[in-house]
Amino acid sequence: ILNPLVLAFLYFIFLIIIFNALGFSISVNFIIPTMIGLLLIVIGNYLPKVPKNNTLGIINKWTKDNEFVWKKTHRLAAYVYIIVG
Repeated sequence: ILNPLVLAFLYFIFLIIIFNALGFSISVNFIIPTMIGLLLIVIGNYLPKVPKNNTLGIINKWTKDNEFVWKKTHRLAAYVYIIVG
């Protein structure tokens, strides 16, 4: 879910850059922070569902050693991502 989401975000940024270069007036100061906020909210909703792995999530010694710590850390991080988003 995250790869297509990030690729769509980057594609949209490239389109904004192209349209600005062609002379269209696009409010980048509003669109980009809004998109980043939405991206953080989506990631925050997905983060507690991430299974324990070595590639995605908050990975450090303590979260890799204990399943309980992994779940609690990702639940807290999800709340933080949603609030920040």
